[in-house]
Amino acid sequence: MEGIYSYQKQQTIDFTELTNAGLFGIFGAVASGKSTILEAISFALYGDSERMGGTNRNYNMMNLKSNRMYIDFEFLNFENKKYRAVREYRRNSKNFSDVKIHAAAFYEWKEEAWMPLEIANAEPIIGLSATNFKRTIIIPQGKFKEFIELKGTDRTNMMKELFNLHHYDLANNTRTLFIENAKKLDKLEGRLSGYEDISKEIVTEKTKLFTEQQTSFDKKEIEHKKLNEAFEELKQLSNDFQSLQQQNKKLASEEERKKEIEKTEKSLKLYVQTHQHFDEILRLKQQLGVDLAYENANLNNIVKNLAVNKEKYANNAERLTALKPFIDVIDTKKQEIIELELVSQILTYRAAIKKGEERTEKGRTVVDNLSKEVDAYSKEINEVDIKTEEIKSKFIDAKTLTAVELWFSANNALKKQLADRGNKLKDITKQIEATDNKFKELNYDKDNWKETIEAQSEQVNEQ
Repeated sequence: MEGIYSYQKQQTIDFTELTNAGLFGIFGAVASGKSTILEAISFALYGDSERMGGTNRNYNMMNLKSNRMYIDFEFLNFENKKYRAVREYRRNSKNFSDVKIHAAAFYEWKEEAWMPLEIANAEPIIGLSATNFKRTIIIPQGKFKEFIELKGTDRTNMMKELFNLHHYDLANNTRTLFIENAKKLDKLEGRLSGYEDISKEIVTEKTKLFTEQQTSFDKKEIEHKKLNEAFEELKQLSNDFQSLQQQNKKLASEEERKKEIEKTEKSLKLYVQTHQHFDEILRLKQQLGVDLAYENANLNNIVKNLAVNKEKYANNAERLTALKPFIDVIDTKKQEIIELELVSQILTYRAAIKKGEERTEKGRTVVDNLSKEVDAYSKEINEVDIKTEEIKSKFIDAKTLTAVELWFSANNALKKQLADRGNKLKDITKQIEATDNKFKELNYDKDNWKETIEAQSEQVNEQ
């Protein structure tokens, strides 16, 4: 034990040798702590103390120089089982007179370990209430006379508890049981009196009616269950909807707050960037002006080249228009030439074959006729060849076609380059306009902005 009455520091008392002797005494000077030992045992077992009364008991029991009161009591009960009672109290660091319980627990020694018990005091372990424990085991000072003078019911109850005589006191239990049985019998007789006029037919009819009503009840119960489930779903949906509305309101509020923060950040960022990088903006503007002049010069050159190319294009277009009818029929004439050459070959082969066959069958006359036919076909083929040569002479010169193709490619490249220069010119113009707008937003004149910032800086330094 520690921190209780005069025991400021921790003290350990081993009663094993003392109890083995059978009888022992605790001796010491007045206020040396003899009674404290016995009171600590009672307090550990029941959490109660006779000394100092019940008012502010914890504060009165704790040593004034201690901030912790601790009692750890190990004992054997009437079944020779080993138990342990632990109580710990601590003082409030902010209020000296406030002493509160920190731990109160009972343990049983099982399998070489202390196992916790769910009890508030030792009555279930030793079989005695706190009152009878103080009457028979540890009698407080001045209370022994009260134990001797116990009379009537108090003495009887104490003896029953001490010697476990409750199971021999059967009178009250018998009387109570008799009264309860008489009441039950009266109830049964009253209930049976209502069935004197009941016959088998009535029972059958009532059973049938009960079955029908039970079936109807089951159906209604199923319908009720379904309606209740639907109601719970609707209730959950309603709760979800209300939660959603609250979240939407919160989200809208956060969005407004976000917009305000972003607006503030944007203004601050613009101010810092303008203040720190104004020289860079002006240099950028000057560079953009140089780039603009350079691009304008390139644009003028492109426009001149475009005019020259347009003139060339017009001339080539006129020549192409004049040659277009011949170009359109080139593929057709080529096909005709191929077909005529094929016909010529076929006729030649046929004539040769026919000539050989008829030479053996008809003789010289037929050969002469075939020769005439071959000459006629040859003449016709020669005429076709002459026409082919005339058509070929009218074909367009390959160099002219190549020149036209190169002109179209150059013209498309110039158009694309002109479009790219125009887009770049637009981007440069937008950057210049954006720079001018920043000057306007900050109320600065683009020609004397440096002087304005220096004047404002001097005003800030003076303040």
